[in-house]
Amino acid sequence: MRNTRGEWVVLNKLLVKSANISLTKITTNKTAYEVIKVIDSAPLFISQHYKRLQESTQKSSIALNITEKEILNSIKALVNNNYFSTGNIEISVSNNHSLVRFIPHFYPTSEMYKVGVSVGFYYAERNNPTAKIKNNTLRNNINKTLKRKGFFEVLLISKQGYITEGSRSNIMFIDNNNKIYTPIDSQVLKGITRQTVMDICEKLNIEVTRKLITKQMLGDFSAAFLTGTSPGVLPIKNIGHKPLSAENHTLQNIVKEFQKIELELINANK
Repeated sequence: MRNTRGEWVVLNKLLVKSANISLTKITTNKTAYEVIKVIDSAPLFISQHYKRLQESTQKSSIALNITEKEILNSIKALVNNNYFSTGNIEISVSNNHSLVRFIPHFYPTSEMYKVGVSVGFYYAERNNPTAKIKNNTLRNNINKTLKRKGFFEVLLISKQGYITEGSRSNIMFIDNNNKIYTPIDSQVLKGITRQTVMDICEKLNIEVTRKLITKQMLGDFSAAFLTGTSPGVLPIKNIGHKPLSAENHTLQNIVKEFQKIELELINANK
C-alpha cells in the first residue's frame, strides 16, 4: 500500500497485510483523518485527536465507525506486529472504511529546534479549515513547492490576503513585547499542539491574541513558530525574506514546556 510504513495495517478493525489491499479503492470517498505521534509505543494526545476526528466527521457528514478504544487497540496491534515503537499513525475514516496504519514521518533535527526552519508562502485555502479532510491534490502540489524551493513548510494565504495556517501545521507569532498572535479560529484547523501551547501560555501568563494577520504585518513580529503533531513546537528562522529569532526567550520557554508535557505522556504509558 502506497505511503504506508510497515507490513501490517488495520482495515475495518481487522489486522491485514498492507500488500493485500489497494488504497485507491478505499479512499475514493470524502475522508476525514488524524495523525497521531507514537513515541516509545505511547500514542500522544489520543483523546484530543479522537475528539477532533469526531468533529471532522460530523461537519463532513461522514459516519464515524471506530471508537477511541478500538483505535488504541489498533495502534497496539500495529506497534507489536510491525515492530515499530516510534512513528506516525494515520487514522482515516470514510463512509465505507476505517484504516489505521503507520505512515512515513520526518521529525525535525535538534539543529532545527536550535536555529529554526525556513518557511515560505502558498496561495490557497481549504474548503472547510476547521475539519481535517484529505485533499491529495493540494498536498501533492505543496510538496512539489517545498521540494523546489527548499522550505520546511509554507503558510497558506487566503483569497482575502490573510495568513491562515501552515500546510500541515499552525502558525504563531511573537512581537517585541513577547505577546503572541495567531490567526482566528474560523480560519484554521484547531491544532492539538496549538491548543496545548495556548494552555502553556496561560500557565506562564503569556498573552495570546487571535487576529487576522497579513504578510504586511510580519514586520511587527520578532519571532514565530510552527505547531503540529510531528514538529511539536518548532522555531522559524525566516518567513520568505523576513528574518526571525529562534532564540527568543518566550519561544524557548514554550518549547521546553511542550517537550516536558510530551515526556510526561510517554512516561505515563510505561
